Amino acid sequence: MNIFYTAIEQLRDICNIYWLFFIVLIGLFTFFIDGNYFKNKKSKKEEKLARIIGLIYIIAGPVIFTALKLL
Repeated sequence: MNIFYTAIEQLRDICNIYWLFFIVLIGLFTFFIDGNYFKNKKSKKEEKLARIIGLIYIIAGPVIFTALKLL
């Protein structure tokens, strides 16, 4: 159990507001830039995948950040 708390402490040190900003920025880039790129290339499957991955980054970043701050 001690290893778990050590890992959580190390993640808390890594995850600051800049980390959160960077993760959300990657999600926005993937959603809008990559999604539109694949849409223009008529690649529906890749467009859908890029938008899903972008949403995951946009949602998961703040959730992980908040969870680490509350633990």
